[in-house]
Amino acid sequence: MQRRQHHRRLACPLRNFALEFRHMQEPLATEEHVASYLRRALGIRSELEILETPTTWVCQEKPHRPRHETTTDAACHLPVEPGGGYSIYGIEKKNSHIFFLGRNPPDHPALLLDRACWEKGYFWTGQIYPKPWRVRIDLVADSGAMLTYRVQLFSRTDPPQDDVDLPVTINKLTKKVDYGTAHASWALVQAVTKISHPQYYGGPLLPTITLEI
Repeated sequence: MQRRQHHRRLACPLRNFALEFRHMQEPLATEEHVASYLRRALGIRSELEILETPTTWVCQEKPHRPRHETTTDAACHLPVEPGGGYSIYGIEKKNSHIFFLGRNPPDHPALLLDRACWEKGYFWTGQIYPKPWRVRIDLVADSGAMLTYRVQLFSRTDPPQDDVDLPVTINKLTKKVDYGTAHASWALVQAVTKISHPQYYGGPLLPTITLEI
């Protein structure tokens, strides 16, 4: 394991970053590549401390030193008070997927370097870039009282989860959602919320909605 630090560099906006991600062929081989990629993907501007393992990168935002810190304190290398709010991210080398692993100080710091622990109880927040699901929702029928949609969810995790393709009906008056016999998973509920929430009523019904969750 190598311990590396990368100094602050302002993020560069990139309109077509999603396209760049899809076509990226070069692996994240250095700390400079990792820091640049993480800042473009998530808009991070903090200094980063980067740890490398054979299969992952773990990146932690470095806290700013308090303004009241004395020169003597700095010379003695006294630890900065955590204060909270310093995010930690994990990146898989094989696919460049980014996971949020919590905030400083972690309860189990050694486990940050174990990819198998990222989706367990210690840090379970899941993949945040790219978003794990690509969603397409098509309006199939409007009977006046009921709306029928075709909801498709395409997995972007590695390994992929099972895709979803099923009809969903919504009562216009009660907003009650009928998933039929399908299991109402978190991803499916989040997708249907985009069309069942009250803010989507009162205007024209869009024939197709695409989004990421």
